[in-house]
Amino acid sequence: MKTRTQLIKEYEQIIPTAGVFQVLNKRSGKVLIDTSTDVNAKWNRHRFELKLGSHRNKALQADWNAAGEDNFEYTLLSVFDIDDDGYTESGIEVSEELKLISEKVIKDLNIAADNRY
Repeated sequence: MKTRTQLIKEYEQIIPTAGVFQVLNKRSGKVLIDTSTDVNAKWNRHRFELKLGSHRNKALQADWNAAGEDNFEYTLLSVFDIDDDGYTESGIEVSEELKLISEKVIKDLNIAADNRY
């Protein structure tokens, strides 16, 4: 069994994944498109808030309550690397890159505004 110190060192070595993801309501087809410099942590936060019944997006929370967790699907749509200074490989600042990519994803997937959370 690993010691607490070993586990902490392993955790510190994890490189977060930056990108865009969606949470799909498999019943209605509605999606939440979101971005983060650590998409897995952000999804965990969404899921935690939904399970507690305290998510800030009331429409998503209502659908989660009605349909249940099994009717929602998390999908990573786009990922990219970030350098130590907070820029992407193309030299664009991370928050700007996330905004551009999320807009492109919404356009490419042709997600109407009334079909998004």
